[in-house]
Amino acid sequence: MDTRLVPIGLVVLVVAAGLLVMRLRSRGATAVVSPFMPNPSNDTVVICQGWDEAELTKILADFARIYERRLPAAQPFHVEHRRDQFRIHFPNDIEPTLLSFLVNYLQYPKDFDLPSHHILVVGIVTLTTAFPIPREDYVGKKARIYVPSNDQRYDEVYFAVGSEYFRQPFTNMAWKASADGRIPDGIEALR
Repeated sequence: MDTRLVPIGLVVLVVAAGLLVMRLRSRGATAVVSPFMPNPSNDTVVICQGWDEAELTKILADFARIYERRLPAAQPFHVEHRRDQFRIHFPNDIEPTLLSFLVNYLQYPKDFDLPSHHILVVGIVTLTTAFPIPREDYVGKKARIYVPSNDQRYDEVYFAVGSEYFRQPFTNMAWKASADGRIPDGIEALR
């Protein structure tokens, strides 16, 4: 083996790593995420409309079965029925990733006739460092999580923090700023 090629290979590797870091930073992928620490006194709620009680029970049971290793074994959900809405609380908290997945799954559950329903879902959460937030000053702020209007991807949610909007694709879970919030009609009425 020619030992003169080793330093050249090392230089190429270092340059490639530096370019990768610069590219990730330019994409806004600098969010530092802390490990999730459950907060039993969390104020997280998911509000949904358009399912009946039996349908919602089945959807939540399916979701709990899919993510049973990541959800608390005892009472992952507490559901309240108010007028035409269901409010889902999390007595033992829920990981940010699973919260995003749940909002999406409530919109697109498996084995349901989706065209025959008009479903609205919004999650409301106080942000922590366990979320992939783009800036530290978002910690402690309220965010709304929803599936965007005219969704064609079926594998993402949007976060609204004040008047700022972020797309969260499930391919990498990183928040990407969006100029258009794509808020579905009727979401604002869910409170």
